Amino acid sequence: MQLSIEVWGSMHQDWDNELFRWDSDNYLKLTLGEEEIFSGQFSQLEEGDEDSAFAAVTKEVEALDYYKLWEMLSLSFTAESGNELQLGYAYCDLLSSGETLVKYGKYHLKKEIEVGEDFKFSDLAFIRLGNVAHGIPSGEPYFASLISCVGHGEIVLREVASNIKDQYNCAIPDLNDT
Repeated sequence: MQLSIEVWGSMHQDWDNELFRWDSDNYLKLTLGEEEIFSGQFSQLEEGDEDSAFAAVTKEVEALDYYKLWEMLSLSFTAESGNELQLGYAYCDLLSSGETLVKYGKYHLKKEIEVGEDFKFSDLAFIRLGNVAHGIPSGEPYFASLISCVGHGEIVLREVASNIKDQYNCAIPDLNDT
């Protein structure tokens, strides 16, 4: 079965075109097979407490080389089918810090991955990088930069389209400074 993840809207791209700053006003679309599961702004995902249902994806995030996991919370949403679903929401920091060139513009990002029949949305986690949020100014509340999935590790979304409006230098603080 194929899981499709799309993110679009105005966002900041940093760290040698590797990371994005997704704010709460950016749009997310999740499709599993032919079924659209969610389509809306990140702000529609409701943050919850820690939950033992995310043990597998917590291990997946902890295994990522470039990030420090502080806490795994939950995100809940009502799927297009009316079912209540949950995703993981990892509070992390990027281990790297320092100066970087940031590009600001409109982007459309997408990735399709093959998942098994036993796939559940609690196998996904959006990763919020606190020091990236502190280092890149934006007018919107920061939401996340990455996605991890059990069995796939970090999911790198590919650029479908972009329209760069500005670029500037900024400093990503050391994770001990945030």
